[in-house]
Amino acid sequence: MEVLDGFGSHFNCPKALEILWKYKILQVKEEGDTSHVCQMYDQEPAKRDKAVQRTGICMLRVAAGLS
Repeated sequence: MEVLDGFGSHFNCPKALEILWKYKILQVKEEGDTSHVCQMYDQEPAKRDKAVQRTGICMLRVAAGLS
């Protein structure tokens, strides 16, 4: 199962929808007008993901000599 927010482009790719159908992956949509406080992903996982991304970006900047 894949949980998406209500953003339209998440559901507008026929090729992706074919793949999901083929492998029986169910898509569940949260309503687009729910606040970020109510959306499951934004409560905790997104915060952790963003922290990890910042760490990775910082390492890339140091490696590229940009920091």
